[in-house]
Amino acid sequence: MDGGANLDAQIEVLLNVEKQMRLNGDVAGTRKAVTEILQLCFEARAWKALNDQIVLLSKRRGQLKQAVTAMVQQAMQYIDETPDLETRIELIKTLTIYVEIERARLIKRLAKIKEEQGLIAEAADLMQEIAVSL
Repeated sequence: MDGGANLDAQIEVLLNVEKQMRLNGDVAGTRKAVTEILQLCFEARAWKALNDQIVLLSKRRGQLKQAVTAMVQQAMQYIDETPDLETRIELIKTLTIYVEIERARLIKRLAKIKEEQGLIAEAADLMQEIAVSL
């Protein structure tokens, strides 16, 4: 339980830093704070906390687009490190609501998982969601 409390305390400190940076319009500082929060969750293998922080940080008032993009790109690197398929799917679903190019890549990965599970119709439906731009 101590590890969880320590993680929560570290996240809380970084959330305060993120807020200060965001309110000051400091793109680099905000990006660093949000990616450090995700890194802490990843290192602790706290997958639910990781998903929760992605949602929380992306919905913050006045959140910088660059910070959200950096967060999604970083979290995409964690997908293959997830402990099981359910956790992997949850992370992909969490990330698909942000940043268009990354969203398309994530939906493609999710469709591949569905295809491997034999859920061809679901995979096809997912692929149809992706808007093709030429």
